[in-house]
Amino acid sequence: SSRSSIQVSLFWVLEKSVMEDLKREREKGSFPETELTGLLYGGAEIVAKRKKMENLVVNDPILRSEDVHYLSRTEEFERGLQRAAHAIQLVRKLELYKDPAELEAFWSLCIDDEFATGTHVAMFQPTLLSQATKEQQAKWLPLANNYHIIGCYAQTELGW
Repeated sequence: SSRSSIQVSLFWVLEKSVMEDLKREREKGSFPETELTGLLYGGAEIVAKRKKMENLVVNDPILRSEDVHYLSRTEEFERGLQRAAHAIQLVRKLELYKDPAELEAFWSLCIDDEFATGTHVAMFQPTLLSQATKEQQAKWLPLANNYHIIGCYAQTELGW
């Protein structure tokens, strides 16, 4: 609708002005931004992989989530399913599961409130890595990493 178009346009005008403000502030820094970025992310190689994944996500019309603020709950849910299915296809096609740094960067750029497999990436896979035995990891991580299974996460409070 025309109202949605106006809202999206207004959102991008506001977003662009914020980005210009951030750019100006970053230029005032007394140290190279790229050095800090490398330090925070664990090195130039990881930053390069993150930039590669950022370009992939930003330039993909299905993965971009620019219109999410103006969708109905049903539209948001359907879009989340569409984005998740598309992202999983890309992970498989590009074999991103073979490089943990690229895979982490990809998912960190994709996942937001409407992303259908966010819990799988944010909770299930890390729990397998941190709490499963080597035998369990050998069985379940390959299945989880290439999305032959999609996991969830549940936690209880002892004593309740």
